[in-house]
Amino acid sequence: TGLLNDSADASVQLDLQTPEISYTISSTPVPFGGTGSYAVEVSNSGAGDARAFRLDTNLNAQALSVVSVSSGWTYDAGTGEISYDAGTFAAGATETVVITVEDDADKCSVAQSVTATFLSTFEDDCGTEFTTPADLATISFNQVPGINIEEGTDPRLETAQSGSYLVTVSAT
Repeated sequence: TGLLNDSADASVQLDLQTPEISYTISSTPVPFGGTGSYAVEVSNSGAGDARAFRLDTNLNAQALSVVSVSSGWTYDAGTGEISYDAGTFAAGATETVVITVEDDADKCSVAQSVTATFLSTFEDDCGTEFTTPADLATISFNQVPGINIEEGTDPRLETAQSGSYLVTVSAT
């Protein structure tokens, strides 16, 4: 009948040049009413470049202000986004952005700390977008004033009786 039955095997080797971004966040306490810095070390341990790299944060929604970021980085106060000015993290590269913040909390309702969220977004060489899992960092405030009231005499005072109290204001 003239039918030919034939088959062949072939293998294709894919060379995926995928970026693999990770970061670590270190911080120091921010003095009450003052400024402090923390560092985010970003590493690309993958085989491909990470393009259009940015860190999406919620720093713009916290009880603090971003005063500055390291040279080579840009902070957008409207969105909380920190972008890498060079745009591309080469495979194997590590960069650090130092973020300086200032405590601008409502002085009548002082927080001991705030939780900052970091989420990195980037693209590979083909334009495929990647997002890393969110990472949380606690930014703590130290030297927060506190008030302590202690009784100086018997607290059970009768009408027209006098007594004393000790009021202590301190930074914790």
